[in-house]
Amino acid sequence: MSMVTLHNEQLTWSDSQERLSKAGISPIWWTRFLESCREAGLNLHSALLGRGAELLAEQYSEAVGADSLHRLFSVSKSVTAVAIGCLADEGKLGLDNPLLTYYPEYQAGAHTWLAELTIRDMLRMETCHSQTTYKKDPAAPWVESFFTVEPDHAPGQHFFYDTSSSHVLAHLVERLSGQKLLDYLRNRGLRAAGFSDGAYFLEDPQGSPLGGSGLMATTRDFWVFARLVMQGGVHNGTAVFPADYLLEATSLQTETAHNSSFREESLGYGYMFWRHRDGWACYGMGGQLAICVPNLDLLLVTTADMQKFKSDLQRLFDLFFRHLVDPLQHSTFTGSPRTAEAALFSLPLAGSRQSAEKAAPRSGHWQLKLNKQNESAFLAYNEDHNEGQLTLCLGQEELALPFAFGRQRASVLPLTGHCVWTSAVRLDRSRVRILAQVIDTEVGFIELGLSFGHNLTLHMKNNIESCYSRWQGLYTGTAVEEEL
Repeated sequence: MSMVTLHNEQLTWSDSQERLSKAGISPIWWTRFLESCREAGLNLHSALLGRGAELLAEQYSEAVGADSLHRLFSVSKSVTAVAIGCLADEGKLGLDNPLLTYYPEYQAGAHTWLAELTIRDMLRMETCHSQTTYKKDPAAPWVESFFTVEPDHAPGQHFFYDTSSSHVLAHLVERLSGQKLLDYLRNRGLRAAGFSDGAYFLEDPQGSPLGGSGLMATTRDFWVFARLVMQGGVHNGTAVFPADYLLEATSLQTETAHNSSFREESLGYGYMFWRHRDGWACYGMGGQLAICVPNLDLLLVTTADMQKFKSDLQRLFDLFFRHLVDPLQHSTFTGSPRTAEAALFSLPLAGSRQSAEKAAPRSGHWQLKLNKQNESAFLAYNEDHNEGQLTLCLGQEELALPFAFGRQRASVLPLTGHCVWTSAVRLDRSRVRILAQVIDTEVGFIELGLSFGHNLTLHMKNNIESCYSRWQGLYTGTAVEEEL
């Protein structure tokens, strides 16, 4: 399905400069941060900065606006954890109670390690599973897999990033509250705090919310949630979330140094919130981040697609601290210098260096075969000097990608209904690279390299979590009709 949009009015740059200045933040610091992110090649889709209860500034890309729902991936875990804390606050569950207390249908014959597992263990990612259980057999019921896959260690001992833990907890929220997870939180006061009614959770095949990865929300929604956590769960004097629980949830509960992929990720974990060098964060795959610095009451929220290079995530943290946190801690800003507005974030292009070699526009059809396998494919390709289209057929499935040379071309993929932005670059007379960026209920890249010679070679890969697993590999083939 294509990206849903709501109706939020974006702050003007004039309003942002005034708000930043009143909050003691130079607008120049903000623009330097944005420009540094762009210079570092960080593929940000949006960035919002707030201090206290106020949104100060926001920046978006050509593909994502203030009213666009964006998949937030593992930020979902933080939302699920807060809902668990609300149920505990209402006396509907106990954090130190065994999970099986609430799932009596799985008690008979349960493995000892599963029987010992508590809600608190699950919040800390210290379950009895070392990997996500439903990925072992996606065709089996997802929630049930947590109870039927054999545990591999005792709970409460080691941090393993087990998304099935948050998936089960989201199911538990709906079981005990009798409401959809987000409706439960909205009715507690999240709606009154500004969280939209358009946000929703993607669901598993059995209809349970993807509480570990499926939240679809605007960047403003994300900011509203994180701001509320930062302010102890209070909105306009009303307690929406339990303050004591939030303090526990965002504090260090378990070490992560042995199981991390970049420096900031190694600084510990709370109850489905991450710790960083000076506070806590919500962190979703690819750069969906809320970075809170409590002693400054400062909050940065981003959406992005930085899945390809995890080092980009550390670079984002470093730039945030260099250009905003450190100046705010060590400088006194009292004036209001005006500065030019930063440009919109730009999606990366397939390449920046277009070949100077002139080549005639190309079109044709090729019968292809996946290397070392029997799977065959059919490719149709045509281009002029500015635009083109690639259509690849694998069996009954068809991937159709309109593209443009040197710029983005927006379309909707018939295969999935997802919004995609596609660019291309001529590397030389015989080679073309195409980069398709999906930003919808899935987020990621499909990269295609084509080499036109006596035989055509197509190298295709993607980093999208699901829906596109077939669309990768190395194909070779011959033309089935002469090039025009």
